[in-house]
Amino acid sequence: MAPIKLHSLYNLCLREIVNNAELWLQYPYPYDDCSQRPSPFDSLPTGLAQDLLESYERVHGLPSLSKYWQEQARWRLFITSKIKKIIITEFMDKKTLLHVANCCHNLKHLEIRNVEETLQYLKIITPCLPTLILLDLHMSTVSNSALKFIRDHCTTLKILRLKSCYVTDKAIKSLKRVSSLLEVDLSETEVTHSGLAQVLKHNPQIQVLHHLDVVKALNKMHDKQWRKYRLIKNITLPRYQLRELGFNCNEETQATLPVTVATCPFLERVSVEFDIRTATPSALAPLSTLNHLTELHVLCVSSFIGPAANEAHGSGANNEASAMASRRLPPRATIFAGSIYPTIRVHGKHITALTLEGVSGVDLPLLEKACVSLLSLGLYYNTYTKISEDYSLTFPQLRRLAFGSGGGSGIDLNCEDFTAAGLEKLLSSVKSLEELSLSGSPLYSDALFLRVFAANSFPNLRRLELEHCNVSQQVVEWFLGGNRNNNSSGGGNGHNQCRSLSEVSVCGHWVHEQAGAALSFILREKLDVRLEAYVYSFAKVKKRTVRFKQYVNFIG
Repeated sequence: MAPIKLHSLYNLCLREIVNNAELWLQYPYPYDDCSQRPSPFDSLPTGLAQDLLESYERVHGLPSLSKYWQEQARWRLFITSKIKKIIITEFMDKKTLLHVANCCHNLKHLEIRNVEETLQYLKIITPCLPTLILLDLHMSTVSNSALKFIRDHCTTLKILRLKSCYVTDKAIKSLKRVSSLLEVDLSETEVTHSGLAQVLKHNPQIQVLHHLDVVKALNKMHDKQWRKYRLIKNITLPRYQLRELGFNCNEETQATLPVTVATCPFLERVSVEFDIRTATPSALAPLSTLNHLTELHVLCVSSFIGPAANEAHGSGANNEASAMASRRLPPRATIFAGSIYPTIRVHGKHITALTLEGVSGVDLPLLEKACVSLLSLGLYYNTYTKISEDYSLTFPQLRRLAFGSGGGSGIDLNCEDFTAAGLEKLLSSVKSLEELSLSGSPLYSDALFLRVFAANSFPNLRRLELEHCNVSQQVVEWFLGGNRNNNSSGGGNGHNQCRSLSEVSVCGHWVHEQAGAALSFILREKLDVRLEAYVYSFAKVKKRTVRFKQYVNFIG
């Protein structure tokens, strides 16, 4: 039997079991009290027990407040001693938490979401904490006492995620000397660079610290030492084990970036939001001294509103000041040459993932020659240096391609937007793609898609994302139908081009037309395809759209 059919049969069996939870509830099971009784799933292998729990959550979702009290017993049915990952929400009663505490003594991954005070939940499930590897407290209040409790009881904890939690510098001081901790996520919290400095000072073994003020924290800690180091070379700077760094590059942080690079020589993954208003074109040049860099992601941003946009808000002195400010802005065409290319020229053979967004003057032939080991490439709303029409780009090892076009000509006369012919050449050069994401531009058309995919085979393509792309329902059906049989009615020519395709994501103005037809086709043909369709997602679409609008206003 084909692997894809085996996978479908396995998922069908899981759904059948979780949809008949009432049958399994007839077995002696602790849904009336908190005592330990045998469960019908106790003897299952670990992987199967975990898949059953996750299948139940996919089918029924995490129960809402309105019906959670009727669902508690069914959910507890799948909590056995084999479970390694579990999610706890604010709606779980004490009976369910005690059941988790009694059963899950080999828990590795724990998520607690949207609770007022995490400490009371942690105390109830204390027996589960000594084996934890990952603790995720999303959108919760984390107090000083809660962090002390985590420090004292989670003795094997390696990853602590506090993203979007209410946690302060005062509370974070309790996170001291947790020798097992390797990753901490403090993004979107109340923690400042002072709190980050305390975390790094007392936990120098941390390899990943998610927060945009890490550069500022390192500068605060070692600015004086760095100044002495520049004068007296034999001074030893402290070395941190950070492997990942994300920061905003502006007038302030560009001066402190050398301190970060000198004290974090083992950085492998760097993500930068480059402020094109204040940062100099060569601001990221210190990154070229990193010897272990494997991923580089650069996003050019600006909140500047140009004269064209100001006309709607009035004219006069403010409009004139904005026009003068636009003339004083650094030329964006030199950002690639001054900051990005020096890094990939030195370490390009080690870089496996590269993302450029909103960058002017991107030279794709230089990228092709420097980044010979590239596996993932993201190009969004950039402008590109002109290349000859007969030049063909080749990225033979590329596994993931994410591409978006701005539809503009840029501010540099030597730069241009990507053309449909250029996109066709680029897609034709990558034969081993596993993921393809295309973001909206008028240059995407039915003819382009059908021409590219009819002439080229993508046997390993498993995910296709069409975000605000001007393609019709026939194209979506063609992808889904052409990859399953040789007599597809999806509008294609019957070729078995994308036989591994299992996920299709569509988004934008055409989502109802695309998703409706694709969904009916999936149901009619009984395909095992995961289809995502959404009209507007704030987290995934709006942020990028806003940045794109800022870029348009800037060049306008």
